[in-house]
Amino acid sequence: KLEQLPNLPLCTYLECYNCPKLESLPELPLCDILCCSYCPNLKSLPRLPVCLELYCVECKNIKMLSDLPLCDVLDCSDCLNIRSISNLPLCTSLICPGCSKLESIHNLPICIQLNCQDCPKLESLPDLPLCNKLDCCICKNLESLPDLPSCTYLDCTYCTHLESLPDLPVC
Repeated sequence: KLEQLPNLPLCTYLECYNCPKLESLPELPLCDILCCSYCPNLKSLPRLPVCLELYCVECKNIKMLSDLPLCDVLDCSDCLNIRSISNLPLCTSLICPGCSKLESIHNLPICIQLNCQDCPKLESLPDLPLCNKLDCCICKNLESLPDLPSCTYLDCTYCTHLESLPDLPVC
């Protein structure tokens, strides 16, 4: 029944899991781990300048993620209205399957694991020089894959617009 949170200026860890009436979060300038999954009415997230891990699974009304310059793990699975994911220079694990409006992902220079399966509007992926696990199955508009020199696992099943694969020396 939680509808609102108080100001939490010193909060470093917040878990507000499965709060169907919660529509917004307060500013969280020191939060390094935020789990707000299964909050279907949550419309936006505050700026998270020091966030290391963000879990916002099935937050169906979130349309945009703010820059997450320190984020290591981002799981935004089934966030149906997110159109773009960008500025994740330190992210090693991005999990975003089922983001049906996701059109672009940018800047994942040290990503090791990327799961973007069932993102039908996604047409391309950023460079992934360290990625060892890529699951992009059912990305029906994905036209090409970047070089994947470290990839040991690739699932590109049902990528019907994909015409070729890059060299996969260790896959």
